[in-house]
Amino acid sequence: MTTNRDGFIDFSKGFLILWVVQIHTVFWSGQMYISDLPRELSLLIDVGLFFFISGYLTKVLDLGSLVRKSFKQFKNLYLEYLILSCLLLVPLGLFYFFKEKSFPNWQIAIISMLKINPIGDLWEDLGVFPGSLWYLAVYFSLLAVVPFFVTMFGSRKHRIIILTTVLVLFVIFSGLGWNYPFLFTETIYVFFYLFIFLLGTAYKLEQQNLSLRYLKLSLLANVTVCLLIFFFVMDGILQLIDNKFFPTVIYLPYCLMLIHVFAIVRKTWNYGAISSSNQLLPFLEWCGKNSYVIYLMQGIVCSIPGYFIPLLLKNDVPKLGIYLISLLFNLTFTLLLSFIWNRSKSLFSTSLTTITAKIKVH
Repeated sequence: MTTNRDGFIDFSKGFLILWVVQIHTVFWSGQMYISDLPRELSLLIDVGLFFFISGYLTKVLDLGSLVRKSFKQFKNLYLEYLILSCLLLVPLGLFYFFKEKSFPNWQIAIISMLKINPIGDLWEDLGVFPGSLWYLAVYFSLLAVVPFFVTMFGSRKHRIIILTTVLVLFVIFSGLGWNYPFLFTETIYVFFYLFIFLLGTAYKLEQQNLSLRYLKLSLLANVTVCLLIFFFVMDGILQLIDNKFFPTVIYLPYCLMLIHVFAIVRKTWNYGAISSSNQLLPFLEWCGKNSYVIYLMQGIVCSIPGYFIPLLLKNDVPKLGIYLISLLFNLTFTLLLSFIWNRSKSLFSTSLTTITAKIKVH
């Protein structure tokens, strides 16, 4: 909800979006050959940090300004998602026709697409794309409610009351299984990620008052809670995926660990001095700036290895080799499609501007 660039923020988002590609590599096509533990461990770094960063970047303004900013962001992001999804309908429809010798249910495909929950036989051939859109559905839903909370965040007392209330509501709804439809998503997702989002806003306002020692002690307490949950609640078997959809109280401490790491690294790492001499960091910053497009594209690309991995398994390719091939494929073509998409948008925008200028002249 802000246009100001921050190198460390872009770096963090860039690293995280590439890690999302890794998560979807091991959780989708990887389920054919990767055991549960490595897949569960990969969720220790996850999209909860995206919500925290979004809150961190959100300024406390009057309600009208926040509503306008949220609406503008929703309009731009939703339109881009919609254009890409509509473009996918044609190749998916042709693929389905040649495979099934019949037409898919276009009504279900299109209506569910508009609701950011693509379902039906047409979308099944591109499983990761609709499967990963839960994040967009939650984020878009949050944009409708965030302004009403953030506008009251100028007062520390109000921040504490709001954060506590949202957290308590999440605990109650999650504990009792009260999960009702809300805009594009469901209430438990809204309460959980609204808390993470608002925590980011609160941290931005309080970060000067929080010492590094306090953050380290908080991280230590966080890790201790996670270990206690692991041994005494999960019985020594990591079960993050089951507690992520939908989010449970158990999942919250694991989500907060990465947020602690982000806050500590931001305080201790002189990013500006290092980024000027490191060629990898500008690449990660580019990924961070384009994280939304990359997220959309990875859903398309990460669906493809599921079609060729059975062939690799049949030919006794080592599991590590299959993983590296899949990951390299997903990363390469996700970034390639993202670059092509951005380049196409730029060319279209330039052409449109030129045509508009000529029309005005005549």
